[in-house]
Amino acid sequence: MSVPGERNYPGAQAASKDAWTFPGGYTFESDPANLTEKNGTIFIHLTDLTSTATAIHAVGCKFEFGVIAELEQPSAGGYLGGSAFAVDATRPADAVDPRENLSRNEPTGTGDRAPRFDAFAPWSVTYRTIPHDDPRLDSCLPTGTEIAKDHPAYADYPFTDDTTSVSVIKPPNRALFPVLPQSPAWPAP
Repeated sequence: MSVPGERNYPGAQAASKDAWTFPGGYTFESDPANLTEKNGTIFIHLTDLTSTATAIHAVGCKFEFGVIAELEQPSAGGYLGGSAFAVDATRPADAVDPRENLSRNEPTGTGDRAPRFDAFAPWSVTYRTIPHDDPRLDSCLPTGTEIAKDHPAYADYPFTDDTTSVSVIKPPNRALFPVLPQSPAWPAP
């Protein structure tokens, strides 16, 4: 992953420590020296989500055409279908989640956006890329197209029925790549 453990949410590195044992699995152990600051917003579209008391499985698309690595870079954009991913989280049947049945007093949709507690225990998490031909991803390209059409960086882009990627050739600026607040916000511990 592009975010190393010490810069990720508390517990992310420990939760993914065994992810490398799964085909295509990623851990949260990147070298901080290799990080590149990005401007803009990454959009996530979940296409499939199933859960039980001990397992969560999600499939979706991550759209990064809304971010740029440097404001001076001459082009920005990307594939409107996004990059396909799967996330599997499991916990032992006898494990107790410390947030389970936790009383919350804050209004719905608000909370602490940066947890200072282990946000993952007792879960183990595997994040991996998956092929774009998975039928559960059929809504990714239409969703990415709608996001791009509403994105200020592509306001003048000549969209057609066959458009599958976008690009901005002029030097972009921060106003064209807005940073939106995290949604939904992290729940308070």
